[in-house]
Amino acid sequence: MKYISRFIFAALLSVTPLLPTAAVAHSNHQEPLAETQLLERAESHVRNMAVDSDYLPILELDSDWSGELSSRVIEKSARALIVAVESPQANKTVYLYMDYYGGLYSANFSGDFEGWK
Repeated sequence: MKYISRFIFAALLSVTPLLPTAAVAHSNHQEPLAETQLLERAESHVRNMAVDSDYLPILELDSDWSGELSSRVIEKSARALIVAVESPQANKTVYLYMDYYGGLYSANFSGDFEGWK
């Protein structure tokens, strides 16, 4: 019996390199975006809100927001950040509550978000 269990152990050990590595690591893992990419994504979100009222129904933006925009990070936490996007044409600032992967949680004109931090 002792030899049989050693043989089974050796056989299992020898086929280990043949197992697919995809079972261990998932392929859709993303890295967090760099700050410049996050700012570009924020401006993209705002432009999308300006042309599609269903993009983020809680905040409707007019066509003044599809022109030139400037953005900057206002606050950061371990999991999310708040980005201010300004439109010279609209003469206003919209604040976006985003994750570090570019996902948009919410947006408003006040910059106050429930559940921040």
